[in-house]
Amino acid sequence: PQTSTLPQHTRAMEMPTKMNVVGGDVKACADANNKNWDEISTNDTASKPRADFGNTEKRMIDSVAVKEAHGYSFASTSWSDGTTFDFPFMFLRDNCQCSACFDHSSGQRKVMIDTIGDDIKGETTISAGGLSLVWKDGHRSVFSADWLGKRVPNDAAKQSDLRKVEWEPWSAQDMQKRCSRHNYSQVMEDGEGLRSLIKDLWVHGLAVIHNAPKQQGVVEKIANRVSLIGMLKSNYGTTFDVQTKLDPSNLAYTPVELPLHSDLVQYDRKPQIQMLHCIAQSAKGGDNTFLDGLYVTERFKEQYPEEYKLLCSEDIFLSDAGSDVAGRYDIKNEAPLIETDKQGRFKSLNFNNHIRGSLMLQNPERWAKVYSAIRTFYTFMKQDEFVFNIRLESGDVVIFNNIRTLHGRRAYQLPEQGAEMSARHLQGCYLDWDNVFSAYRTARSEVGQEG
Repeated sequence: PQTSTLPQHTRAMEMPTKMNVVGGDVKACADANNKNWDEISTNDTASKPRADFGNTEKRMIDSVAVKEAHGYSFASTSWSDGTTFDFPFMFLRDNCQCSACFDHSSGQRKVMIDTIGDDIKGETTISAGGLSLVWKDGHRSVFSADWLGKRVPNDAAKQSDLRKVEWEPWSAQDMQKRCSRHNYSQVMEDGEGLRSLIKDLWVHGLAVIHNAPKQQGVVEKIANRVSLIGMLKSNYGTTFDVQTKLDPSNLAYTPVELPLHSDLVQYDRKPQIQMLHCIAQSAKGGDNTFLDGLYVTERFKEQYPEEYKLLCSEDIFLSDAGSDVAGRYDIKNEAPLIETDKQGRFKSLNFNNHIRGSLMLQNPERWAKVYSAIRTFYTFMKQDEFVFNIRLESGDVVIFNNIRTLHGRRAYQLPEQGAEMSARHLQGCYLDWDNVFSAYRTARSEVGQEG
């Protein structure tokens, strides 16, 4: 927060405003705002972000002043711990917590943003260490120090929101040491066990669950635990069985080696998380391989900057057609092999050599350069430095970030006819991060944490 050098006072200048009370019910707003604001803040469970900003309950506002900047007005607050923060008056009116402006049952705002003018101000006073504002139309809004403090952006807020936690890149050697291993019963029965699994999955892009039942249907049970809505459906069904099949619709359903790849890149919005449960393992071969897309693209960018630029900027044609449990399908997409965000940071890999289509999206000369860059990247990423190898045993479940972590499989040997050991069998499903984040937040509340 920036320190304000403006004179401090407790009453703001009044200014004509375009604000209209929702539904015109000034009396209802006034009555609602006459409630004790500790009661309002306490009951505001749906609107509070589940984030741990430290001991905000102990921080109070010492003084408040009006600040004018760039044509907008702010309530410039100074806090008991020496920090300052400027709250736009528009923000304060937009987030009034009275029952006329905010529905506490649904946790949703009732104020319409087009009723709030840029020039709005409120007569501002300090009460119980928080803010009380009376607007031009007589409406009153109250905010506790705790409520306001939890809406000030800071490092603690970023750390409490799992989405803001930075991914940790890893090499094969790194993952040998830090591969997260979780117990099935703890994940399924304990909020802290669930929270720990999801956090490790987000930070490292890969986690393993041990001691799961060695039977079909386990992925559905885990999915319903780690995701609000459970499994996602694709052209391969809601769950899919990775085992050798006659007339396979995918090379995964054969015993041959599967090179490192991302699943379902032919979708415009490919599944973000994949889970695989080992029901039966082969006697020989069948080890799983993983690669951190974040780490390998960082290294690739250092050594092959021109090829990196091409793979970030040029779309590749991706196509998959056939028939499976969902019926006949023909799915096509165009996307760069390496996706980055607006700041140029790694976002996702769209690498799957088996379904990379034959359609040239550029002129022949340009495509030749793209083709060469793809080959260079594939050769580069196969180095031992990047490829983490793990052998899943019956009852193991691996869950990984499909937009970040490439996965593959060593070739395996089918059991001879009459052998006691059953053929290798993994069952899998897909999830998305939005619903997994929801499970993470509710798990934190189970163990007495916010976020």
